[in-house]
Amino acid sequence: MASLLVPVLLIIFLIILLVTGFAVYGLWHFIKSRSTAQKFRKRTSPRHVASPSDAAVSTEHTEISHNLSTFTPKESTVATSQSGLAPHAEEETEAAEATSLYHKIQGSPLLRCVLIGVITLILLIPLDFVYDIVTERESLHREATNNIASSWGKKQTISGPILVVPYVTWADVKRTVVVKVKGQDESKDVVEREYTQRYKVFLPNTVHFDATLDPEIRYRGIYRQALYNAPVAVNGSFILPTADKFAENLHAVQWEKAWFAIGITDLKTISDAPPVQWAGVTMGAYTPGTNAENILVSGFHADIPLNPALAGKPQDFSLTLQIRGSGGIYFTPVGEKSLITVVGSWPSPNFQGNLLPEERTITSTGFSAKWNISNLTRTYPQVGELGSTAFAHSGSSSDDYRKAALSEFSAGVDLQEVVSLYRMSLRAVKYGILFIAVSFVALFAFEMVTRKRMHLLQYAMVGLSMSLFYLVLLSLGEHTSFLKAFIAASTVTVLMNSLYIAAALRSLLKGLFMGILLCGLYSLLFALLRMEDFALLVGTGLVISMMAVLMFVTRRLARE
Repeated sequence: MASLLVPVLLIIFLIILLVTGFAVYGLWHFIKSRSTAQKFRKRTSPRHVASPSDAAVSTEHTEISHNLSTFTPKESTVATSQSGLAPHAEEETEAAEATSLYHKIQGSPLLRCVLIGVITLILLIPLDFVYDIVTERESLHREATNNIASSWGKKQTISGPILVVPYVTWADVKRTVVVKVKGQDESKDVVEREYTQRYKVFLPNTVHFDATLDPEIRYRGIYRQALYNAPVAVNGSFILPTADKFAENLHAVQWEKAWFAIGITDLKTISDAPPVQWAGVTMGAYTPGTNAENILVSGFHADIPLNPALAGKPQDFSLTLQIRGSGGIYFTPVGEKSLITVVGSWPSPNFQGNLLPEERTITSTGFSAKWNISNLTRTYPQVGELGSTAFAHSGSSSDDYRKAALSEFSAGVDLQEVVSLYRMSLRAVKYGILFIAVSFVALFAFEMVTRKRMHLLQYAMVGLSMSLFYLVLLSLGEHTSFLKAFIAASTVTVLMNSLYIAAALRSLLKGLFMGILLCGLYSLLFALLRMEDFALLVGTGLVISMMAVLMFVTRRLARE
């Protein structure tokens, strides 16, 4: 995809440079011809000196015109001779004084540049309104999708499994007691043996997660959310611990009270969970809760009576879960060797977690990914004490007390949309002021090439219409694909502005060039939105090109 976008960007830059180059060439030709004409007039036109004959002709003409319009020729003649100006000349003078400020603005490139810059900054206000609308719609979308996810099932994380074995330790405690000796109280030292119940946690030697995602789309109003059903097969092996794995002062290992636990984020989404197979034997039904909340916050467990004669030997296990979820699925690599395989019919997976997959395949009909993770990549041990800090969460916020270290390291996949409308719209609005400024630079160049001047209100209308592009893009994008919405919004904006510029400058050619420039700008915007890695580079190049055109246009202002 990136290899195709680079030539597209080059073509767009060539179009923009072609239009800009034409405008700059026309401007240069106009300035050169104007400078030549001024020099010629200064050399050939003498100063006008009123001769007596001219004055006589003027007086005679004035008297004749006043004789025809009034019955008091003497007063008219006296007024004419006193003022030295004809009545229509006085009216023209008053009109010129009334419009002198407007003509100064129209005739001064510096004032027009300043005022156009002010209009550009004012247009940040409607762009900010559009940005707020996009943010609000994104919030509504998030709320709707969260409601769908809470009803169906949220993003799932499968943690574990773990094996918990109870054991008893002893300790001699010396105490001082008071006894009766011949009817008198006497202190006596007594050594008593105390027994303490403890629990040892063992993680699997090998574990393999195999998930097949069957995604579907659910709607709430105009908003959509990706959901999935997934059979998840979990299998592997535990090495049964020997006595030296527990404690030096071990009294007894309660093998018959051991249990097997596995954690799942959202328990209500489990539609089917057959009993675990342990060493080829089907165990009893699961019991809610993990009985190991500091390691697995939510989940279930099953009793696993262990055979002490098999201590030090591997014991295989396998189970299958049918779960629902939304957004994505993750797994915790708890084994010394963890293998994770995820397959799904979703064309745009987003692999997330602490590690990316070693192998992945993405096609238009689905994906497959595989992780092979060693226990050396995580922070928690293979064997630890239940309730100890070995499996404690390293976070410091108040919301981390319900988490465990197992959840800090995971790998999985998100079912993301091919194009996120709201993320793209927000990024597009950020380029809004830049594209408006580029359009204004082109209009200013057209003004300098021709002797026609656009009204400042017309600049504002062009900027407002370009601001509405993002609103049209958002409103159409919520009902159709982003590509179709972008094409429709840019077509409306280009046609509207090109026709308006053609009418304002009274030139179909100028309107055509403006349309070509806007087509190039919106094509560049689409490429920037699709190719994030080069967005800053291309945007910076566009700003530099705009500044170069401005500097070239204004280079002769001091001489004029």
